[in-house]
Amino acid sequence: MNPSSSSIPVAQVNSFLTRLAIAIAVLVSLLPPLGYLAYAWTETTEGLAHHSVIQATLVSRYVMRNPDVWHDTRERLLESLTGFAMPDQHTLVIDNFQQTIGELGPRQLKSPVLTGEAPFYEFGVPAGVVRTEISMAETLNKASLVLLLSGVLGALVFAPMRRVPLAALTESVRRLVRSEERFRRLTELSSDWYGSRISITALR
Repeated sequence: MNPSSSSIPVAQVNSFLTRLAIAIAVLVSLLPPLGYLAYAWTETTEGLAHHSVIQATLVSRYVMRNPDVWHDTRERLLESLTGFAMPDQHTLVIDNFQQTIGELGPRQLKSPVLTGEAPFYEFGVPAGVVRTEISMAETLNKASLVLLLSGVLGALVFAPMRRVPLAALTESVRRLVRSEERFRRLTELSSDWYGSRISITALR
């Protein structure tokens, strides 16, 4: 057996371990920020939808109590919503004619922006919608920080995962190659001995 043939299985093991270490490092790097982002996105979306329904219900009650003047008493209508908005939430009260009756909260929100919407009623008939908006920029910034930290962790995981098993498996492969070499030599020796026995027998 050619001594250089031992480099073939070692190279295969090296390639496999490298791919495995890269895959695990990528998972370690991406799963935490993606998990955090998915959780935060879901929580914010559900919370925004819930707040939209609550505020739409409050607007419906105000409209029911002031059926003829609710268009003209915007300040009082908005006061009924104060205290029921999420932090940094922008709230719009829009009637069926797409006219803005009132709004609360910051108007300029950083992208990306999530939106929730729920209808309010006048005498049981939809009279408009309450639209709530909130920026997810801060959540993305936190996810970026988590990505940075998990990326460092992934890099720390990559090196030992590749180095330690590779050394052990390389040594195992080399032992196997040496064992195969000894077995081949023993087989050749046995074959030569058997051939010489046949020759001696024939000469007799």
